[in-house]
Amino acid sequence: MKAIYRMTRYMGYVGAFFIAAMMLLTTVDVIMRYAFNKPIGGVAELCGIMLVMVVASALGWTALERAHVKVDLVMEHLPKKAQFVIDTIMYLVALFIFALMTIWTTGEMFAEAQTSSILRVSMVPFMWIFWVGLVIFCICIIVLIIEHLRKGLKG
Repeated sequence: MKAIYRMTRYMGYVGAFFIAAMMLLTTVDVIMRYAFNKPIGGVAELCGIMLVMVVASALGWTALERAHVKVDLVMEHLPKKAQFVIDTIMYLVALFIFALMTIWTTGEMFAEAQTSSILRVSMVPFMWIFWVGLVIFCICIIVLIIEHLRKGLKG
């Protein structure tokens, strides 16, 4: 389990790198636009790609920290056994959905080479990072399911 937590921390560093790159690129673009009337072309496209990288790299860490948004409006009024069953079902549904996304992304990576629409940058490296983020997130969901079942079966 410690290896999973370590992996998510490293993916967090990847996400932090992309956030820093987005900030730097946007700042330079604004300075170039207003100071020299020469904006950098394709900044919005690059920032969009990098934003996907930030999300993909943060999914696992967010899951293990249990920091995803969760609304307990109804759940807190249910019996503990019902909460356990619903949480288990939700974990399994999340695992199913993200496993499908991972499989679909795998197919897309090995399909024809894709490029961005404006800059014609190859999407393959970004798709690999996205795929790694999804795989790590699926592993994290499995870890959460195991922890959830252990805690639920004890109590």
